[in-house]
Amino acid sequence: MNTDPLQKKRVVIVGLGGLGSPLAWALVKAGVEHITAIDPDHVELSNLHRQILFKKGDIGRGKAVVIATRLKKLNKNCQINPIVEHINEKNANMLLAGHDVICEGTDSIAAKYLANDVGVELGIPLVIAGALGFGGQVFTVVPKLSACYRCVFESPLHDHPATCAQNGVLGSVVGFTAGYQAKETLAILRGKPAELAGKVWMYDALRDRERRVDVVRRRDCETCGDAPIEAMRGVAKKVFW
Repeated sequence: MNTDPLQKKRVVIVGLGGLGSPLAWALVKAGVEHITAIDPDHVELSNLHRQILFKKGDIGRGKAVVIATRLKKLNKNCQINPIVEHINEKNANMLLAGHDVICEGTDSIAAKYLANDVGVELGIPLVIAGALGFGGQVFTVVPKLSACYRCVFESPLHDHPATCAQNGVLGSVVGFTAGYQAKETLAILRGKPAELAGKVWMYDALRDRERRVDVVRRRDCETCGDAPIEAMRGVAKKVFW
């Protein structure tokens, strides 16, 4: 009789690139069997050095579709729902609802803010990760208990931040960062305390240094504070769409 609680848990992964690809692999190997995989992009040659579930023969195919096939080979009992489309204000609630954890690992600042806002609104924990150049970050949001993404990054520094496609990223950095994202996700799924709730974990590969920065939930946060969340959703729409 199988009693592993992970088999009944549902995870949605937004972004299936350098972070989402190894994250999906790690979660399935750990026993997670219900994953929604969201990414609008198709596999490119430049992806292959860091996006471990893709091969040359996959170039031109939708990342979500390829990953669903690869994960089924790791565990035939996996139920993978591939979605080849952008997450946006119109579909975010529908795509993210019904999951136990939201994992966000895109290059898109708009997607990070949107996943955060919807996750807080729906009461779903989020594990948000990012990587660029030689650095990586992971931050966990437990709605109503810990700081959310907007508590820390109140508003975008500018409309078009740097991306991996523009500035590059070290393959080992995304793998290491995805490992921490997987660790946090599995802890939440197993009902254990999230180590990075209220903390931002940062890794600097050049200096081989890790550090954690404590953050607190702000009562004036426009997502998880006293202001109505719909007001912030309107601001996000104005800025990004």
